[in-house]
Amino acid sequence: MRSVTPRSVLNGVAARMGLDITQTIPPHTVAAFLEYINSQTRAIWERYPFPEWVRIEQRTYRPAWAVGTAYVEDAEVFYSGLYYRALSNNTGNLPTNETFWTLASDLIHTISLDQAGETAIGEVLGVYRVDPRVHRGALQYEFSLVEDGILLPTGPAQPWIEFSMRPPSFVSTDLDVLTFPYVLAEAVKLLAAAEAQREDGQFEKGSVLESAGMSKLDEELDKIELKQGQQRRWAV
Repeated sequence: MRSVTPRSVLNGVAARMGLDITQTIPPHTVAAFLEYINSQTRAIWERYPFPEWVRIEQRTYRPAWAVGTAYVEDAEVFYSGLYYRALSNNTGNLPTNETFWTLASDLIHTISLDQAGETAIGEVLGVYRVDPRVHRGALQYEFSLVEDGILLPTGPAQPWIEFSMRPPSFVSTDLDVLTFPYVLAEAVKLLAAAEAQREDGQFEKGSVLESAGMSKLDEELDKIELKQGQQRRWAV
C-alpha cells in the first residue's frame, strides 16, 4: 500500500488551520487534530472499500492442529481438510488417532474475527467457496455476524473471506513510526481541518474545506472506477 507519514497528514491539517508547521505544535493541539484525523479516516474507511484495505483470504473455522499444543476434552481443530473434536485431554496425538479424537460432524461454522497469525477482520464483504479473484462468479454463502465472529449455516472446509481491514488509529507517538494510506491523505487533511474549523466556530470555512475534501475523495474513487476498471460497489 502506497503511504505517507501520519505527521505529514497532521501538518496538512495544521497548515489549513493557519499554524506555522516549522514551529512545534502544542501537545493539546496535536491531540485534537489526531482525534479529527482518526474520526475522518474511520468514517471513510468503513464506508468505502478501497482496494488498499480490502483483503481476500482463506480461513478455517478452528485452529490447525499443532503437535506441541495441549488439548482439553471437546477442543476442536482443523487437520488435513477435516475438523476433529478431542475425546479427552491429550498432547501430540494426531487427530486421526481415534483413541483421542473424533470427527466434529456437528461443527458450528464460525470464523473468529481475530484469528492468531491472521489479519484482523473489520467489515465482512463476502464469503466464498473458492477464491473470487480467480474464479469469476464464485459461489457466495449467506452469513451472519455473531459474538464469536462470522457464522455460516453451512460452508466449505476452508472458505474464502473478503473483508476490509480495521481502520488505523493514531496517537502522537505514531507520527513518524506508522504509515497512513496515500489514497486518503489529501481528503483527510481537508476533512479533518473542516472538523477543526467547525469546532472553532468557523462554520463557513469548515463547509468550504469539507466540500474540497469530498471532491478529493471523489477523485480517488474515480481513479479506481475509470483507471483501474473496477466497478463502484459503495453508496455515495
